Amino acid sequence: MKNDFLFNNQINPVFWTVDSMDISAASFQRWVYGVLGATIAGWGVMVLFIVAVPFRQKESWAWICLAVGVGLWYLVDTYLSLSAGATFNAIFNTLLLVLVVLPLVFTHSYFFRKG
Repeated sequence: MKNDFLFNNQINPVFWTVDSMDISAASFQRWVYGVLGATIAGWGVMVLFIVAVPFRQKESWAWICLAVGVGLWYLVDTYLSLSAGATFNAIFNTLLLVLVVLPLVFTHSYFFRKG
């Protein structure tokens, strides 16, 4: 089964040495991506609510929650990606990390003022 999806073109060769995987592997991959996508969507909605109310009101726990959650995701996901040889995903994670961390860095002083 040919699939031109960017991630598949980068990730599949790490785990399969042939140009096409068998139907059961492709079926499993679609299921895993579906479950992962649903999980990310759910977490995304939760983050949106945290940003919309407590983060906007400068509640320090909201900043900490986002920073710790992003840090944990990055460390675990990137470690597992590099361990498996999926360098593309580790690089993609790093680009996403920069995009997410910049607002946290720039807002830090609003949440944790000295004095």
